[in-house]
Amino acid sequence: MDICIAAMLSATVLARVPGHLTLAWEHTVEKVRWEEDYVARDGALELVEARIRGTGAGMEMPPEAEPANGAWRYRPRLPPLRQIYVRNIALPLGYDLCWNGVCRRLTTLIGSRNDMLVLIPCTVSSGP
Repeated sequence: MDICIAAMLSATVLARVPGHLTLAWEHTVEKVRWEEDYVARDGALELVEARIRGTGAGMEMPPEAEPANGAWRYRPRLPPLRQIYVRNIALPLGYDLCWNGVCRRLTTLIGSRNDMLVLIPCTVSSGP
């Protein structure tokens, strides 16, 4: 099952990406990368692992987080999510979507529109 990126207000699907991806961004104050791995299955998005490349304001990790490959890794204790909301911003820092070892800036995938977006599991009828 793929993941669709849609405009929040119109529900128009703007892009379709593989159903196993990493959502990544840089903390605006600490300038530290944060990564979350999601898998689309059974009509939901499951957060399977998170990584923080450092600590700082609002970036405390849970006690079970362990250091590995330059990041603190842990499995968040969240139920599967129906959707994830993100704002498509170019500056100062935007979101990256990564799959198959390559990261792409969200603005590159859908353009520089400053919109609220929703990431949802694609249904058979979802486009593009």
